[in-house]
Amino acid sequence: MGKNMISLEDLKSISYFNGASDEDFSKILRYMEKVYYKKGQIIYYENEKSEYVYFILKGSVSLFIGINDDKTYNLCSLNQGDAFGVGEMFFDNYYVNSSVKEDSIIIRINKYNFHNHFFKIDFFNKLIIQDLANIVKMSVLNNKYYLGLNKVLMALKHYIKTSQLNYGKYHLDKSITIESIANILNMTREHVSRIFSELRRIGIIEKKQHQIIVNEKELNSNLFYEDFLDKIKF
Repeated sequence: MGKNMISLEDLKSISYFNGASDEDFSKILRYMEKVYYKKGQIIYYENEKSEYVYFILKGSVSLFIGINDDKTYNLCSLNQGDAFGVGEMFFDNYYVNSSVKEDSIIIRINKYNFHNHFFKIDFFNKLIIQDLANIVKMSVLNNKYYLGLNKVLMALKHYIKTSQLNYGKYHLDKSITIESIANILNMTREHVSRIFSELRRIGIIEKKQHQIIVNEKELNSNLFYEDFLDKIKF
């Protein structure tokens, strides 16, 4: 990881700052630095002390959380122009992990300068408030989706107990349908149907002649537990 000073043109090239004036940039330029990362490097770990906000000048970054000792879950991939670590500037620690997906150049500003200089400029203040509002919105929507997803997966886990395993696949009784699962879980048919579409896409279930078929390996590797759901925060 190397460090370097940045230019006004560097800041102007970051789409996150679209709409900022040269005067706005001139007030924060001295407080920011350019950092070079190699593919695979960790930028920060979950629960590590939050020290910087980051803006991607070139390359891409993955945000992910740990589910257990040997498994992680990718929350999102960020690309040139995106920002991350913003929400954590209002907390003591980072609540996700971040790693570099390819050789990248990233601009960062430390927490002190973020609060005492960056955040006090009207344009950037409004930008951050809007960003935090989007974080809250994403968190609510994702919690709602993943809670429903986990309930459906747990229902499928229950149903396979009374189904016969054949070459790694469970053929559920034909009486088990999207409608019946929705009724048992007190969810709408539309919500369960959307979840089933996603489960088909990632290979957990198949449907043949109106019968649900569950792939054992994919189900077990994608089952989300309560401690995982609690971590879905952006």
